Amino acid sequence: MAALCTGCVDSYPTENVVTVSPYEMTQLQRIEALNALGAQGRNRQRWRYAIEAGCVLSVSHRPAGAGWATTSYRLDETSIETGYDKVEDSHYLELAGDSAAAPVRVLAGADRLAAQQGSLLLKLLKRDCRGERLSSAG
Repeated sequence: MAALCTGCVDSYPTENVVTVSPYEMTQLQRIEALNALGAQGRNRQRWRYAIEAGCVLSVSHRPAGAGWATTSYRLDETSIETGYDKVEDSHYLELAGDSAAAPVRVLAGADRLAAQQGSLLLKLLKRDCRGERLSSAG
């Protein structure tokens, strides 16, 4: 039992954990944080993100048992919304364009906080986008 608790003090980490506010992150750090959220998708779904020239967000999605499909969205032409799907018991993040097209899910999972974090990260990416090309291994 003592071996299991080595390094634990009242169940708190013994190392200092540095957290960076999304407001203080660089665009690359925001993309990396989105990729970390996308790697934790529900039901083996995964998402990867990159920001391209002209404030275009590239979203790659891999449903369980399928291959990757990539779609691009102009951040300056989209709204970012969170929601909850009762049927799938899943919190999600969607991008909706100005056109009549239906909103598109760009993240889904069991954790409401993850959807809210993803929403904030995307809103800050949109706010601070200057057309730079950024990507991260996801």
